[in-house]
This record gives sequence, structure tokens and C-alpha cells, in this order.
Amino acid sequence: MHLQPIHISQKPQTRLELARVLGGALHGADGQIGRLADPEAALADDVVCVLREKKALQPALDSLAQTLIVGQSTALETTKTFIRVADVDLAWLELLRLFRLPLEALDIDSSAKIHPSVVLGAGVQVGAFAVIAQGANIGAGSIIGAHSLIGERSVLGQGCLIHERVTIRHDCFLGNGVLVQSGAVIGADGFGFHRTEAGYVRQEQIGAVEIANHVEIGANTVIDRGTLEPTRIGRGTKIGPNCVVAHNDQLGNNVILIGAVGLTGSVIIEDDAVLWGQTGTTGHLRIGRGAVLTAQSGLSKDLPAGEVWRGSPAQPIKEQLRMEAQLRRLEDYEKRLKQLEQVSPKVVP
Repeated sequence: MHLQPIHISQKPQTRLELARVLGGALHGADGQIGRLADPEAALADDVVCVLREKKALQPALDSLAQTLIVGQSTALETTKTFIRVADVDLAWLELLRLFRLPLEALDIDSSAKIHPSVVLGAGVQVGAFAVIAQGANIGAGSIIGAHSLIGERSVLGQGCLIHERVTIRHDCFLGNGVLVQSGAVIGADGFGFHRTEAGYVRQEQIGAVEIANHVEIGANTVIDRGTLEPTRIGRGTKIGPNCVVAHNDQLGNNVILIGAVGLTGSVIIEDDAVLWGQTGTTGHLRIGRGAVLTAQSGLSKDLPAGEVWRGSPAQPIKEQLRMEAQLRRLEDYEKRLKQLEQVSPKVVP
């Protein structure tokens, strides 16, 4: 089973082919398959995946679909054909990949502008009006979407998918299997100015951006280049849409930024940490391995490894929840205080 996206693939046509791709066992007759569908909308030749919830089984059995995908522990008595898989969640991810509409094969569009010095690996595809600048190197099997820019001396590994209107500026390095959604900007100048009596003086950012293998970057996300040393994104990290990763930030392996996360400069995030949506940090912080910052939290100091923090300013979640509970009681406290004032004798000074 593929753990990383395969950008152009063919949907299996039969139950047996599907079972082989999923690494599952076919129970019942082979036959042609149609779409991947919800139980309520399924037709006879469609495929329905029964996820872990028990309540998902009966709608699948009641559906018109004659092909079900089930996990090892699902007890089943049915005349329908089914494929039993070891991990139904991974099977679900693979099914979505297999049944999506295929990307159009781009080849190299005649309107693309590619500098003569550019090195293109085997099978590279480049969309309409894309620009690949001097000294860039594009790995085998990578796809550059329409209107995207790959800047001078930037390097893309094998099997990258760069969607439409992505900007990857000069001297950026992307590893193998990196996926970048539309509108993202990689290698922007970091925000740095020195205030003088005459006005603001720009601080140039002359570092780079280094992105390891199998990273995914969401739509309209910005990753700034470092001041001297590179801004780094570790292997397998997933960054959602509308995030800002500022200059000199260092993200470890398998970090998750869910969406609209704002990191200021020189933040270090260790492996496996998770920042939920609309979180933000001040600069020069460390977020420890496996730590979690919950939604809409603002972090102003280091977050220790393995801890869950919440709030703005963020603090350990138990402390924050206790404080929120006390705040919810304030109205009740106010009512009780007014009642006591009404029944208590007035004190004459």
C-alpha cells in the first residue's frame, strides 16, 4: 500500500484487482467495479468502505452496493462480495487515491518558459505558462502546475507535485515526494526591519529553505527563507492552508500544522508535535517532541515535550480548563452576591 501520494494512477477495474492493490482478501465472486460511494448513493457496481464505527455496517449492508471493504474484526454475514483488509483506515486513504479523478498528463506545455540550463529528470511534466529559472533542477516524475514559478538554482526531488500558481523562489531545496498546494510561496523574504529616525531599514534574508522528503504544504501557506542558515521543514511534516512559517524556523519530522498557524521567527518545533488551527507563537520558542497546542491558542513560552496546552496565553490544559470553569461561574457568583446584599443589614459607617 502506498504511504505517499502517487500523482497519476489507474483505478482498478475489477474486485480482484482492487483486493490486490489493497493487500486484502477477496470473499466472493470477481466482477467489474464502478465508483467509490457512500451507502446512501451507491449503485450495484459501486464500492462501499465500512469504517471502524459499528453504525457504519448496517447502512452498507442495506445499500445497493455489492462490493464492501471491511476490516479484520468486522463480523459479517452477507451475500455481498467483500474484501477484508488488515487496516481499514489505511485502506480508506488508498481508496480515495485510487478513485479520484486522474490528473491530466501535462507533458511540457509549449507556453512554459524553461531556461536552457535547467536539468529536467525523466518524465517531468510542466503546465501552461510555468517558469523554471536558470540553474534549477527538477527530479524525475515531478509535476509543475500551470503558472507556477521555480526560481534560480532551486532543486526539486523526484515525484514532487507542485500545483497551479505556486511560487518557489531562488535557492530552495525540496526533497522527494513533496506536495505543494496552489498559492503557496516558498522562499519569501522574512519580515525584518530596523527602526531609525529616518524610517525603517530592511534586513535582507540571504538564507534558503530546505524541505525534506514527503512534506505537504497547504494552499496559500508562506515559508520564509532564513536570514543566514536555512529555514527547515523535516521529513513527513504536513502544513495546512494559510500558515506562516517565518525565517529561521526549524520544524522536525512528522510535525502537523493544521491550518492558519502563525509561527514567528526562530521557532523550533520538535518531532511529532501538533499545532491546531489558528494558533500562534512569539519568536525564539521551543515546542517539545509530541507536544500539542490546541486551537486558537497563543504561545509565549516554551512548551515542554508531550504536554497539551491551551488558551492565550497558552498554559497546561488542565489549568486552562479550570480557569475557564471559574469564569463561567462568575455570573452565578454575581447573582448570589446581589442576593446576599439584599438580605444583609446595611452597615452604617
